[in-house]
Amino acid sequence: MTFHRGFLIALAPALLALSLMTSDSAAAGEASPNNADSSCFTLDDRALDVVIGAVEGFQGQYVEISIDFLHDFNWPVAGFDFLIQYDASLLGFVKAVEGEFLTNCGWEFFTYRFATDGNCAVDGCPSGMLRIVAMAEGASGDLDNHPDCYDNDGTPEPGPGPNSTTATQLAQLTFLVSHDWTRLDCQLVPIRFVWHDCGDNSFSSVSGDTLHISNRVFDYAGDVGVPSEPIWAEITGFDNLMPTTTGAPSPECDLSDEFTLLRCANFYNGGVDIPCTDSVHSPAGDINCNSIPYEVADAVMFTNYFIDDTAAFQPHVDYSIAASEVNHDGMPLTVADLVYTIRVVIGDAFPYPKQAPVAGAYSVYEGVLTVADGLALGGAALVVKGEVHPELLAPGMDMIYRFDGDNTRIVVVPDVDGTTVTSFSGAFLGGIRGEILTIDLATPDGARVAAENVPVHYVLSQNYPNPFNASTTFEFALPEAGRFELAVFNIQGQAVHTYSGLAESPGVYRYTWDAGDLASGVYLYRLSTGEFTATKKLLLLK
Repeated sequence: MTFHRGFLIALAPALLALSLMTSDSAAAGEASPNNADSSCFTLDDRALDVVIGAVEGFQGQYVEISIDFLHDFNWPVAGFDFLIQYDASLLGFVKAVEGEFLTNCGWEFFTYRFATDGNCAVDGCPSGMLRIVAMAEGASGDLDNHPDCYDNDGTPEPGPGPNSTTATQLAQLTFLVSHDWTRLDCQLVPIRFVWHDCGDNSFSSVSGDTLHISNRVFDYAGDVGVPSEPIWAEITGFDNLMPTTTGAPSPECDLSDEFTLLRCANFYNGGVDIPCTDSVHSPAGDINCNSIPYEVADAVMFTNYFIDDTAAFQPHVDYSIAASEVNHDGMPLTVADLVYTIRVVIGDAFPYPKQAPVAGAYSVYEGVLTVADGLALGGAALVVKGEVHPELLAPGMDMIYRFDGDNTRIVVVPDVDGTTVTSFSGAFLGGIRGEILTIDLATPDGARVAAENVPVHYVLSQNYPNPFNASTTFEFALPEAGRFELAVFNIQGQAVHTYSGLAESPGVYRYTWDAGDLASGVYLYRLSTGEFTATKKLLLLK
């Protein structure tokens, strides 16, 4: 039989003071699924049930999922080991924190692992696995520091009093929902318990000599109209091989010479319920959520988003984000959605087109942002590192920008005074003398542009920071693939550092140099590639 022995070995010596089961607990050989109900000790007619919550979530938003005891009772358990499975292409795991049941009772140990270090099995966890382990007492075995939810004889205190708790939450998980609109719309993204060995998804007794493993497993199947009345469908039968989502296999996990095993725990799966686009409180185009889509106020609020982020959508952030997916290309909150919103507002287009991304290229040279010839744009939004003062070069367009203390946020949109959406091409912004952190471009038809930075000139930029101590970054643009060399010289013309490489494609390249072993002073750096050579000064101050 396979157990997650790292947890069991660490747990047993630390939990010696209290006991969970009554004297008539079943022997290990009696603990099969057929007699689980008679051998398990239930408290106040409530079984040991644990549930992963099911919550409504929106694309691109954070959601919090709670893992709870299904019943409100101070369960006399002193450790658990959960293994959780989710679709990593649709949900990005952010963090896990201990729940109120643990904090109210003063549990000492809580941790989680995921990805390749998740310790699911010998080879670690595959993507989309999360292990959560908690113990009432740390592994030191300090018997003088017990959790305060038990009385002197080890029994729980369900009523009011200093040694009681009515909290049911064991852990709270935070996920980031993907922007994959076409896959997520109207879908339930499940989050399930999964078994890689017999010790997964188990509870320890307070004494550490009894392990409660899975009895029955249920999948979330929706609700009856309110989240407090969910519907679960039981998963019947056991898979013969692990990993499995049907529970610890039988008879493989029914017997043990080391522990008393009881199939007393029932597990209820949950997930993130993604509402249908057409069923959210605000339809597409109703950015301000007043039930009137595609009015000028929607365009104004959407424009403010690119300057103020989601603060512009308060207090209805989730619904505004859902309503922003106006061009149905699978990606909300793009400048393409904004451009199409403006088109519908001024009567230049009809709602609900299908837009495929368009390939495009841009470049920055001496602070001027340019899109490739032949590519007509209807809007742009970008974030530039540091404080810059952009200059609008595109006729028939409006520009708004704001420095947020770290970066400058800029949005360029069509002038809504006209009857049609204007477009621009070529050089459209000046003063962009900083690193572009993000850029979002759209066509006049409201299609998103998959833009690449393809330089049209060789450029050696000034190193940053400058002056510096003791490292600095060089940035240079190469419009053609090929070999290059970056060399640093002292004031006598002696090379103190050389870096060479191969640019496999046109692009902007960066290289960080550590000058910690050199003396303060003025140095020169030179970029050489093909027939192009450029030299600049830098100042090292220590």
